Amino acid sequence: METNCTLLLAGSDLTPPIEELKKLIESKDENDKVSALKKIIIGMLNGEQLDELLMHIIRYASTSNHHMLKKLLMIYWECVEKRTADGALQPTMILVCNALRNDLQHPNEYIRGCTLRLCTKLRVSEILEPLITPIIENLEHRHAFVRRNAVLAVFSIFKSFPKLIPNGAEVVSNMLKKESDISAKRNAFLMLFHCDRPRAVEYMQSVLDQVPSMGDGFQLVVLELFRKLCFLQPQEKSKYIKCIITLMETASDAVLFECAHTLVVVSHAPTAIRAAVTCYSKLLKSQSDNNVKLVILERLSELKKKHKAVLQEFVMEILFTIQTPSLDIQKKTINLVLEIVPERNVGEMLTTFKKELQKTNAIENEKERQALVHAVHKCGIRFFDNHLSFAVNTLMDLVGDESSVVALDVLAFARDVAANFPQYRTEIIQKLQQNLDEVNSSDVYRSVLWVLGQYSLSKEEITTTLLAIKQNIGTLPLPISENGTSAVDDKVSSTSNTSNPTATTTSASPVVMADGTYQTQSAATTRSAPIAKLSLRKLLLSGDHHLATAIAISLVKLYLQFSKIETEPSTQLNKTKAECLLIITSILRVGTSPSSQNPIDKNSINRLSLCLRVIDKPTPSSIALFTDECLKASQKVSVVNDESSNVSGEDKKEKDEASATQQIDQCITFRQLKSSQTIMSQLDIEDQEFSDVYRAVGRKEESNIQEFSQKFQRTISLSGFSDPIYAEAFVRNNQFDVVLDISLTNNTKDVLKNVLVEITPFGELQLCEQPAELTLEPGVPQLIKTSAKLSSAETSILFGTITYTLGSESQKIDLNQIRVDILDYIQPSYLSLRQFRKLWESCEWENKTTVETKITDMRRFLDCVAEFCHCTCLTPLYALEGNCVFLSANLCSKTVFNEDALLNVSLEKTRESKVTGVIKIRSQTRGVALGLGDKILAQQQHFA
Repeated sequence: METNCTLLLAGSDLTPPIEELKKLIESKDENDKVSALKKIIIGMLNGEQLDELLMHIIRYASTSNHHMLKKLLMIYWECVEKRTADGALQPTMILVCNALRNDLQHPNEYIRGCTLRLCTKLRVSEILEPLITPIIENLEHRHAFVRRNAVLAVFSIFKSFPKLIPNGAEVVSNMLKKESDISAKRNAFLMLFHCDRPRAVEYMQSVLDQVPSMGDGFQLVVLELFRKLCFLQPQEKSKYIKCIITLMETASDAVLFECAHTLVVVSHAPTAIRAAVTCYSKLLKSQSDNNVKLVILERLSELKKKHKAVLQEFVMEILFTIQTPSLDIQKKTINLVLEIVPERNVGEMLTTFKKELQKTNAIENEKERQALVHAVHKCGIRFFDNHLSFAVNTLMDLVGDESSVVALDVLAFARDVAANFPQYRTEIIQKLQQNLDEVNSSDVYRSVLWVLGQYSLSKEEITTTLLAIKQNIGTLPLPISENGTSAVDDKVSSTSNTSNPTATTTSASPVVMADGTYQTQSAATTRSAPIAKLSLRKLLLSGDHHLATAIAISLVKLYLQFSKIETEPSTQLNKTKAECLLIITSILRVGTSPSSQNPIDKNSINRLSLCLRVIDKPTPSSIALFTDECLKASQKVSVVNDESSNVSGEDKKEKDEASATQQIDQCITFRQLKSSQTIMSQLDIEDQEFSDVYRAVGRKEESNIQEFSQKFQRTISLSGFSDPIYAEAFVRNNQFDVVLDISLTNNTKDVLKNVLVEITPFGELQLCEQPAELTLEPGVPQLIKTSAKLSSAETSILFGTITYTLGSESQKIDLNQIRVDILDYIQPSYLSLRQFRKLWESCEWENKTTVETKITDMRRFLDCVAEFCHCTCLTPLYALEGNCVFLSANLCSKTVFNEDALLNVSLEKTRESKVTGVIKIRSQTRGVALGLGDKILAQQQHFA
């Protein structure tokens, strides 16, 4: 049976034989005793039985005044076995009690304090009982170090064995009134707070004005008491809140954080919330720990739900956190600020975003830049009246960004603005034309060409766009050499490999000088853009046929739009037509050449041929297809993406409002009808008004009832009602922790001693601490708490046993297992289609599950999977509509450990109306992929 352990010491040396240790202890050299005692302690902690050395240590070491030996003795008394096998106290422990009593009366205050600290760790009432008198006498010792440890000793004994010190709270209360040391005061007040709250309240009210001048340790305990008293004594709440606001001037960050938390808990008044947000803003600026900043941002996000107007006053203070070099903090800050920013702060916020974009590196800070681009995008669209122009100027310069991900996000912004704000189309088209030669990614080129082809509407815009495309493609046509590259490119490449990367030509001509004579003057001209450096040309010659079709489609759109402007045949129209045909045929010729290293595929040939036919002989149906239908499809996808990215927040808000109800017979209080003798402070008035308004709109003021009911949703019976001890556990998930509240009830008529609950984790769980040993009275339930830390979102199991002593026999009860479900740590998330594909390729683990269900509707089965796995469906709704025997959809979610879980659901409906198919699950970790697959496989038969 494992015993309660209060210390851990590392040691790898083997323990010497017992006879050798006895000789060292009997030695007159104190250093030998110290060495022997160290080896004994480490051996005992490693599980070796060295109980027979106890008498030698009492006889030869306990009477020594050597300081190092005294320290080691305290550790030895702590870890030595104090009871026999039958549970009785060892007879030699009487001598240990005498030694401890002498140390409690030792003239050295350090030895007294260390002995008192040892008493806080002892859990044997027979040893503590003779020590009560000297412990209480030490409460009045002249040295503060002794007094503060004496208080802790009284607290520990009173909490574990209240019958040993029945008047412990009264003794400590009298000592507290006369105490002058801040640390001793804090310890004494802490004991009264936990053991005798009325005395703690009485003392606190007597020194309420002096609390701001006391130490931070005492102030933290006072704040914890305030949180409880504001609910127990609401009439005194304003007095306590004033004291809390006074404590905000402290220099301690811990007290400042607790002040803000206490104000948020006890009051909804705007004045109190404003003071709390001020504290959080100060901590965001002063703290360098990223974990603290994340906690504060979470608290501010919670405040946003009810006090958005107050947070709007601190937008720029919160935005200061964006300078932290942590992606998680930057994202949380940006998301929070975007939801609360008022229009008066948008300009300043956009300027801050622009500065951060200029400071960050394109490759090293790709995700940070991507988050900033999204933020500018949202602000520009949301506040388009005054700030869209600034957003356009800021983002359009990033089209040629080295990171293709950032450039694609900029182009998504350009598409939205061009589609919804026609007044900015000309500016966007000009920016794209200017930056076209800076693009070096095929994906970015396709997006740029789509925007240019779709929104170049005027004659001048079409002409300049065609010119920009021709300049980036280079010399036409594109002849093919024997090695599969352009012959012209080979010539230019050989020139560009010389010391001078730019190609120069020299021309000589006669010039008339100032004196009338003739001289020959040489002029050197430099070509600014050699063909070998054109990225668009390189991509086409390297076999990027997807880009080739994008160019062809853009050329078709440009020509059709030009033909709408030039209704009659003209030289310029014919020239435009010839240029478009020349570019497309050149691309087609390169791809179909037998000597091409990357032959073009049939699909691309068909698309290029279609573009040639449409330009040569356009028909009404082809014109409508390339102009109207393409635009409608793009707008439909854009709308679906916008709705999907915001669905989680909107749905959550609607659910909160829908679940908020009030009883029809609930009392309503009118402040104006109260007696004039009722005195209310400004905080009380604001608090009551907020509560009344919150109830008037149909929302619950507090969620305590919901939290109380949720606590019992996961109640697990660990043992049976017929067992000597009935145990049940309340399981709560707190981010990375699993908190267990275990209730034990003695079903027998006897007192059960040495009751110990031993928990063993299996999987990715690590137990933080084992529950302490206790004694169970008949029929009296007791609650013990423990917690385990989860390192990964995988299904884990907790096993356990209860051991206890009945009479002289030790007995054991095996407990039911507690399963930690992976679904408790998975939350819905949203990804764009491009992000989903990129993550799908990078995930290392895949699990494939076969679909076997009784459901006959494929859409219904997809909804069940998404709801069960806490996933968001990324496939647009319009793609899932209609009658079809096939269905394919993508879903995604994220664990609390920031691990992505990606699902691809592929379904087919057979002739017998059965739904079959597979579900592919991918993740960066093995546990998530396998765990989700197992859960779906076990649950899909129960979908309905």
